Amino acid sequence: MNYFNIARRAYQLEVDQARWSGARDLVEVRAHLVAELGEAFDAHRKGRYAKPDYVDPNDYKTTFEEFVKDSFEDEIADAFLLALVGLGRCMDMGETADRKLDAYFYPPPEDYSWLLRLMHELSAPEFSPESFLVAAERIHGTAESYNIDLYLHVELKMNYNKLRRLK
Repeated sequence: MNYFNIARRAYQLEVDQARWSGARDLVEVRAHLVAELGEAFDAHRKGRYAKPDYVDPNDYKTTFEEFVKDSFEDEIADAFLLALVGLGRCMDMGETADRKLDAYFYPPPEDYSWLLRLMHELSAPEFSPESFLVAAERIHGTAESYNIDLYLHVELKMNYNKLRRLK
C-alpha cells in the first residue's frame, strides 16, 4: 500500500469537496483522528462489523450506509484516511516524513493499549509530519491483525465520501 499516493488522493478529495475553507489546521486533523479512533473502538466494542460484499454499485450510497458505514472497519478506514490527510496537508506545506514506510505494529486483537498510546501520542504538543505517518502505520498494522482489507475499506470510504453532501 503506497501511503503517499493515498495521502495525496485523500487530501485532494478533502480540498476538492471544500470540507474546510483554506488550509485545514493540523491540530483539527489530529483531534478528528483521535475521535475516529474512539469511534473504531466503540464499533468494535459493540460488535458492529462491515459486510462489504453487500455494497451494490447501482445503489452505492444506500447499501454502503446499511452494510458498511459506522462499522469497525469503516472507522479504522476513517482514522487511516485522516492520518493520511494530515500527511497530505504536511506535504502540501512542503514538509515530509523522510524514512522508510513500514507497517510494523501488530497488537493482539483484544489489546487496546495501542489505541490509548496512539491517542496520547497524537495529543502531544510536539508533533511532526512523521507522527501522521506513524499513526497510519499503526492503524495499518492493526487492520492487518484483524484481517481487515484496509485498501478495500479506504476505497469504499473514498467512493462514499465523493457522494456525501457537506454538513
